Amino acid sequence: SLHVYIVDSACRPAILLKDLSSLVKSIYITQQRVARMKWTSYLFGLHNADWASIIVEMFSEKLDKLCLRNSDYPGYLTLESSDTLRTKLPLLGKPIWFMATCECYKNELKQKSKEFIVRADDNRKYSPNMRIMHTSRKNELFGFF
Repeated sequence: SLHVYIVDSACRPAILLKDLSSLVKSIYITQQRVARMKWTSYLFGLHNADWASIIVEMFSEKLDKLCLRNSDYPGYLTLESSDTLRTKLPLLGKPIWFMATCECYKNELKQKSKEFIVRADDNRKYSPNMRIMHTSRKNELFGFF
């Protein structure tokens, strides 16, 4: 397992994540509170990043399982980014398991196709989340999650 405590934007976090995604099949990121951070759209050293593009690129590599926990800065994932992920991840042709903190959908969202389940809700006990999972992985947890 890899624990990263501080990520500075100078280390090019998006490139780091893409490189990691070419080496491992699963990544679990928990964003901790950063002292004096006032932005609500922050994750992994980036403010106002295009997370949909970054996540799609990550899944285009070896990665097939990703969990992003970010209850302190939930604005990192916009409604537009969430909708992009709902559209693009199922088209990558692999059995993806994706879960992320997401406050974009005020009403519960449920979609099911032949191969993918997409759910988003705002009433989770700890933090609202979005899930995009291949039907073969719908009951799968994250190992220690």
